[in-house]
Amino acid sequence: MKTLSHLVALLLFSKLIFAQSIVIGDGSSIEVGTGSDICAGVYGNITGNLFGSGTQCSEDTLHTFQMAVKFFLEGPFSGGSMSTALNTGGYIQTTQPFNTAPWNYAGTENVSIIPSGVVDWTLIELRSTTTTVVARRAAFIKSDGSLVDLNGTSQLSFAGVPLGNYYVVIYHRNHLAVMTSNTVSLSNNPILYDLTLAQTQAYGTNSMKNLAAGVFGLYTADTDGSGTVNATDRSNTWNQRNLSGYYGTDVDLSGTVNAADRSATWNNRNLSTQVPTPIDNPDGEVIIYKRLNPETETGGNNE
Repeated sequence: MKTLSHLVALLLFSKLIFAQSIVIGDGSSIEVGTGSDICAGVYGNITGNLFGSGTQCSEDTLHTFQMAVKFFLEGPFSGGSMSTALNTGGYIQTTQPFNTAPWNYAGTENVSIIPSGVVDWTLIELRSTTTTVVARRAAFIKSDGSLVDLNGTSQLSFAGVPLGNYYVVIYHRNHLAVMTSNTVSLSNNPILYDLTLAQTQAYGTNSMKNLAAGVFGLYTADTDGSGTVNATDRSNTWNQRNLSGYYGTDVDLSGTVNAADRSATWNNRNLSTQVPTPIDNPDGEVIIYKRLNPETETGGNNE
């Protein structure tokens, strides 16, 4: 954890740089100087202290902003939309499934019932640069490719994250993760970012599969979420053959691990995600945003 003196130094330095972020560690304190405007975007429990005569929280980062993203998963895709077989079969778990390795996401997203039209859970990550993680949360992907909040209809929202433009990383239990090649708006009126339109919508080279004429989506068959489709994935689908339920080896999301899943792991062999390895992960941390001019602030993209 950063020392108090280091935090104060960063705060002073942040007067020169827009949206410089600072982490308050356990038991630490940081003084808010006269005329300062500092707000905490909380991604975990705040255990440090803010004190002083300045404004300790600005209204903007308390708001909840939305984003609009569309993407397809190769596994359940057919005829322009995705199958909801896992949902209609009652197989999708009601608590987000990314709380184990390799995702290790500790979010508490859960629902009492899976909304209609939902294909599966997905884990969404915001990055201020191609390698700097700002926030993560679990959400739903629907059959038409739309990314939605837990009620199954609303655009995905992020509370405590400043409005602005962010790279979006999309994770799924058994598809290769992708990142948008351009930033996506997080605002009150977000512009749709449609990954299905072109290969160039995703970061990297040919990082998505051509599912149909002019339609692209995430490669399937990464059964263990390792980021690569390899012999382990083929072995996994064989070892769990004929099982029905919510399995990573069910790469077409049909509800049953069968020959089609084994075929998919062979067809996509040796493919790997092209999402850059992150250098930051804010889970459990508190990010403090220094705002120089609330009237002209445009967000948290620190590039």
